[in-house]
Amino acid sequence: MGLKVIITLNRELAASPEERILVGRRIQEEFGIRHVSPGVLATLGVVSGEIDPECLPDLRRRPEVKSVEQAGLKRAQ
Repeated sequence: MGLKVIITLNRELAASPEERILVGRRIQEEFGIRHVSPGVLATLGVVSGEIDPECLPDLRRRPEVKSVEQAGLKRAQ
């Protein structure tokens, strides 16, 4: 079962398909997520999707990051 997360993006950053691709790449690079599905990035700037926990970085290895929330990801309610 995947960890459900909500990623909130600046509306301007997700305005066009090209910009959504760039945002997806940034998420992949910054958080070590190997795959960001096309359905994860939405035009309204609010994103929800299933991401397998093993695709997330081991946050315990980054001492400045104590939680998924601090890494810029919000747990789904």
